[in-house]
Amino acid sequence: MRDLIGLASRRKNVHPILADAGRPDSYSHLVEPVDLIFQDVAQPNQAEIAARNAARFLKKRISPAFHQVTEYRHCSKSQRNI
Repeated sequence: MRDLIGLASRRKNVHPILADAGRPDSYSHLVEPVDLIFQDVAQPNQAEIAARNAARFLKKRISPAFHQVTEYRHCSKSQRNI
């Protein structure tokens, strides 16, 4: 979140929101239609959460595209061996 806040301080079009992504109604008053949603969610239903947010906040002319980023932080093998 610290990195995102740093980025948002330099960019006028980036606004970090720390909220429960599974409950878009709880932060809908903060968001207008957007071109892009970046979601950092580690939940079993993360695709459903992304789809719900996309349906709610993406501009209607934009098709949602999902890209899952997986980061291995606690791995027993060296990252070079993965």
